Amino acid sequence: MSSGNRYDRRNIDNMEMLYGRGFLSGGGADEVALILDGLDLSDAHVLDVGCGLGGATVAMLGDLGAKHVAGFDVDPSVLGRADELVTAAGVQSRCTLVEGEPGPLPFEADTFDCVYVNAVSCHLDDLAGFFAGICRVLKPGGVLAGSEWLVGDPEGGFGGWDDFLRERGLDFWFVDRATFVQALEEAGLVDLSLADRTAAFTEFSRESLERTDRELRGPLVESLGEDGFDAFRRWCEVRYVALRDGGLLQSHFRGHKPRVS
Repeated sequence: MSSGNRYDRRNIDNMEMLYGRGFLSGGGADEVALILDGLDLSDAHVLDVGCGLGGATVAMLGDLGAKHVAGFDVDPSVLGRADELVTAAGVQSRCTLVEGEPGPLPFEADTFDCVYVNAVSCHLDDLAGFFAGICRVLKPGGVLAGSEWLVGDPEGGFGGWDDFLRERGLDFWFVDRATFVQALEEAGLVDLSLADRTAAFTEFSRESLERTDRELRGPLVESLGEDGFDAFRRWCEVRYVALRDGGLLQSHFRGHKPRVS
């Protein structure tokens, strides 16, 4: 897992202003529920890889009734905010937050019934290795459920989005759907499924851009200054264009660790 993309307190405040407390992307707890739709977590031990600000962890413990969630991240800043959220929600007795280094997941094999991953693999240049590590810590028959950004039409605005991120020194390795599925298969996961969510995230991005221009402009300028606001707005705009024009896709996905025969 890349350690190059970290958040400071100001970044966190601005992202929560846009997406809601505990979240670094659109959809909030409703999107978490869709990613996990149909799964019974009531007796499940769940690993939230790249748990960020803790919104999904708290949603799984609260709304979805998970027995226990381990939230793992490499960024101590986001874990600090996640700890605040977990405590405020009163679910700390069923939650463990773990800070680790990029690399192999620091958990024993066959530990988790479910692994949840939201927009983490796009930070990695070894997809198959990442998913193999997840497969290792899943119990036989356990499920990986997540959401990820994928490359669509390279001519459809993706280049502008990719260039924008790299100009700012951010590390991302976006892949197309076929490459993503191949990585899941190479990792040993079976019964794979993908569900396109591009239309919904295009709308989330359009709404985010509109809110940035209107109700959030004042607070964001106060936080970032005019130049910082312009860069933040440009980020919203470039991603929206990439989604709108088909260059960037958003997909839910699932895979299972084979059961022991």
